[in-house]
Amino acid sequence: MCRFILPLVAVGAVLSAAATPSASNVSVGQSDTGFVTVSYDLSADAIVTLELLAGETRLDTRAVVGDVNRLVSKGSGKRIYWRPDGASASGATLQARISVWTEAVPPDYMSLPLVPSAERRYYASTNDLPHPVTGDYYRTRAILFRRIPAKGVTFRMGSPTDEAGRQGNETQHEVSFGADYYLSVFPVTQGQWRNGIGASRIESVYGGVGSTSRQHRDDPDGRYCPVDNCSSWHIQGVYDGQAKGKIFEADENTWLQVLKEYTGEAFVRLPTEAEWEYACRAETAGATYDAKASIDELAWHAGNSEGRTHPVGLKRPNAWGLYDMLGNVYEICLDDYVDDLGTSPVSDPYAKGRACHKTDRGGSYATAAEQVRCARRTALCGYDWGAAAQRPECGFRLLCRIPE
Repeated sequence: MCRFILPLVAVGAVLSAAATPSASNVSVGQSDTGFVTVSYDLSADAIVTLELLAGETRLDTRAVVGDVNRLVSKGSGKRIYWRPDGASASGATLQARISVWTEAVPPDYMSLPLVPSAERRYYASTNDLPHPVTGDYYRTRAILFRRIPAKGVTFRMGSPTDEAGRQGNETQHEVSFGADYYLSVFPVTQGQWRNGIGASRIESVYGGVGSTSRQHRDDPDGRYCPVDNCSSWHIQGVYDGQAKGKIFEADENTWLQVLKEYTGEAFVRLPTEAEWEYACRAETAGATYDAKASIDELAWHAGNSEGRTHPVGLKRPNAWGLYDMLGNVYEICLDDYVDDLGTSPVSDPYAKGRACHKTDRGGSYATAAEQVRCARRTALCGYDWGAAAQRPECGFRLLCRIPE
């Protein structure tokens, strides 16, 4: 690897996403071995990201390590290390720009590695991610989340009466949100389901979940295909969220509970259907999130799926970079299913209804094309019937709360 010679080091502007905290005393240096070190002081605990520029050229910082792309504790002498390749901007002036984010206003992307006691990793854009979005890593070994800008937003949930394929349970009403949230870029895959969390105490829960018998020939072991053939019983267990005050918790011996214990991540849950639909639409109002694209470009459905699930990430994502929101598998939500959502405005809704079913959204590989829509809502997926509640079309994606 070539040495990157710096004739002059300049420190760029220090950016901050909030009034506090902030970074100061930013400096850049290079060792005899060629490593570039960015040092800084931090006034309070904060998430730190880095941008390096050589002249006007933005450098590839995917390989940076140290006090960066994570929550960093306050203090002086914080360090970031970068090994340049020496080819792209040799001889140019190097600028280091540090961005400081609060936990309440974090960067757009967050990654949760599926390893014991995992530490969240944060990135300002997909250009900063150390791995390709649709590559192996974020489809099997980590869960990638996208921040959904929902705080203070009001959107119209449901479908207009003239929408093709509309069902009677899609009454339009206004929904508002009190906070942003992260939603996983993909529905949970079989690789993620199995990776590192196959604890013996829940092996019996797995029975038949994510069966590979229907998987696509391009992914014969099913690792890139979404988990299917499951119910909320496998994912989070059975409880009365309002009575126990546990709507953000999972019962013992379920996949979500084991995930939390394994990674140490305490804020992961299923999305409510309002959170799901708002994220799916990505500030659009049509039947799908891209009115200019055909349904074949957006989703796997009964007309193109060959009767099976497909690897995630092959269809066009929405404007917020979320893949497979439509088709492939129905996605189980936190809410109990209710037939009528009403017309009154609501804030951060969470529905309690029939205790035997959860609401699922988005359509599946077995759904007719005209029914693969943003407003599509059904009650196929079982709630507390155990293995008997499994449905081959049913999967899920995860929401991660942003600490207030």
